[in-house]
Amino acid sequence: MQISIFRMTFIWVETVPAILAETLPATAAYAFLGRTGNYAEAFKTCQDGKAAADGLNLPWSHGRGNFYWKYYFEGTHAGDQTGAQAFKKLVPFWANMPATTVTENAEVKTTFDAYYAPQGVAIVAHVTYRGEPKSALDAAKLALAVRYDHRFRVDAGDPAGGVTLDKAAERALDLACEHGFDNATGVAGENQPFSVTTFLKGENAVTPVQGSDEHFLLETVTGWNARLKKEDLSKLPLADAQLPIRNADSDNIMYARKKARAIWLPRLFADRPDTSTLACYHRNITHASLQTLSLGEFVSWAANEYASGKPLAPAVLKMAKRAASLLSLFSAGKSAVGRKVTYRSASVAAQFKDADWTQAIAVLAKLGD
Repeated sequence: MQISIFRMTFIWVETVPAILAETLPATAAYAFLGRTGNYAEAFKTCQDGKAAADGLNLPWSHGRGNFYWKYYFEGTHAGDQTGAQAFKKLVPFWANMPATTVTENAEVKTTFDAYYAPQGVAIVAHVTYRGEPKSALDAAKLALAVRYDHRFRVDAGDPAGGVTLDKAAERALDLACEHGFDNATGVAGENQPFSVTTFLKGENAVTPVQGSDEHFLLETVTGWNARLKKEDLSKLPLADAQLPIRNADSDNIMYARKKARAIWLPRLFADRPDTSTLACYHRNITHASLQTLSLGEFVSWAANEYASGKPLAPAVLKMAKRAASLLSLFSAGKSAVGRKVTYRSASVAAQFKDADWTQAIAVLAKLGD
């Protein structure tokens, strides 16, 4: 098995309560995110083909073939929504975040995006390998190197030698809050970073079997255990990590751990690679994971605040309950009468279950607006 193109995406989020509570400083650039009318105005500006404040744009404005947001809005075109509808759905705005990759590797490209939503902020790092074909074990080695050894700079104040990917994300989150919210405090959750890895092009594909090199690769890019050895795979059944996806079989699978997904579809990446379809699928799962994580961490934070006896601003509570309703819908993928009303994916349902947000949703459901 030889792999010549694969993509890894890492997602970090923070809840920023001050946005909806409207306690941001008057000078905060993105205070509009917490107000329906101002949010709707910025949304309409983007719909009209213009960039909103500081180049913010809609999350579906970059990258072709993104169907996630279409189904997020109950099957209607995302571009046809009003700003008020998008606000109710807690849709984020997107912006590119300039960054420098210090570690020199012409075959690996890394970019950072920022997402600003009424409930908080997210940083998404996209890493793409495109180069000489690698064996499954060499691809696993490279993935770990990017995650733990490669160095990045997201600001001139960072060390000249750069910082790790995780530290770069922390720094990027701080910068995003500083820029958009005048240093308002962001609260990270317990279920991140969430990662999605998709293999886009390869040859001589083989069926992943228990203990194989391919199993090792799939476990590496989902468990992210730098000390993993092949003999450890005996305690990590390949079958237990597979999610039920459309047309899945022994060759084509989505491999899942609590905070990661690996998309292994040789029917699309081998022989005559359909990289555009796979890239689209990767993007859909990434956006689904991002929105689920952002809303889930927000709901979890709100429930914990209430349980600790801390008051929630009315607008914060209202949106937290709305986020809880959206999460419940994500996990089911359909309405109570069986009608498909959102993007359905076993990945999202598993993400919801593994994060154990059910109790937080139950807490909020008992509270009045």
